[in-house]
Amino acid sequence: MADSDLRGLRDYFQHFADVHVAVASPLYAALARKVASNDELLEFASRATRGQPPANLLLASVQYLLRMGPDDEPLRAYYPTLGGSRAAHDGDPAALFEAYIQANRKAILPLLSTKITNTNEVGRCGVLAAGFKLAANEAGASLHMIEIGPSVGLNLSWDRFHYRHGTVEMGVSDSPVRIAPELKGPMPPHLDGAMPMVASRRGIELNLSPVDEEETLRWQLALVFPEHVDRAARLSAAFAVAREMQPQIIEGDAVKLIAEVIASLPQDGAVCVYHSQTTYQMPQDKRTALSESLKEAGRKRPIWRVGFEWLDGARTIESSDHALGLARYQNGQRSYQHLAFCDPHGRWIEWGPTPPEDNDRL
Repeated sequence: MADSDLRGLRDYFQHFADVHVAVASPLYAALARKVASNDELLEFASRATRGQPPANLLLASVQYLLRMGPDDEPLRAYYPTLGGSRAAHDGDPAALFEAYIQANRKAILPLLSTKITNTNEVGRCGVLAAGFKLAANEAGASLHMIEIGPSVGLNLSWDRFHYRHGTVEMGVSDSPVRIAPELKGPMPPHLDGAMPMVASRRGIELNLSPVDEEETLRWQLALVFPEHVDRAARLSAAFAVAREMQPQIIEGDAVKLIAEVIASLPQDGAVCVYHSQTTYQMPQDKRTALSESLKEAGRKRPIWRVGFEWLDGARTIESSDHALGLARYQNGQRSYQHLAFCDPHGRWIEWGPTPPEDNDRL
């Protein structure tokens, strides 16, 4: 491994520890700092699936094996999602982590080098649903939902969940999936408790994972941060809903297929394309092509696009750089409205801050 590549990977793991998980997962922050300080661990992490985030893949691969392994493994005691109760500052979990990797390299490598971080964070539906509500109000019609990058399709079942936005509730009252993001700033008036109606739903996904397979659930659980027990429980509940619904997911490249899918929809109902933590991973040319395809399709009928994505340089008092936006395509033109800044997992929504410039990720 070249020295420059090693330095770059070290900086990446240090940034992951200091910025991405410093608050969200103290355990992962400690483990990522251990990797950043160890050339052998960095070299091993460099074998992650090309184009995927090495930190997330390495940490998820270890959690996956811990879940499958014996209960008395010492490192497992630091993972609340696996029943552990030790805090990250109690003892030296980083040393246990290094030892576990050394002892299980042959089992970790196939996961690290082939898996992808196709997360299904159901909590993001609390953010997306607010965008869907606004789109449905404007359209005055039920929505034909098209999700770009749905992974196993859990968020395609968003209307089967229960939501609480402040004092406003909507959705299925007895749903096993309960989502209640904290609201920051004034709540928008369009959140009135009436649930948008869904006319149809389908997703377009490059890497299909069967929702009915237990292996799919095990890997999705491994992608959850160890301290986020509530997220893991909600994920399992959402799998049960999706397995019952069996939403349609088309395999392929959304940029190439989106126009065809829109053209196949009935004329009654409004088209709502949406995505979360997806388009920021696309190269610029693909993002541009996607927007151009939607502009062209918008010549025939209006299209609403709800995006919940990571943005460059968009900061709030909470240091969030994730935003919810609503774009509209009609008569070959695109307009954009910033709605909120958000926690990347949907834990809170900050309504009403100064909006960022229009961004093609949304």
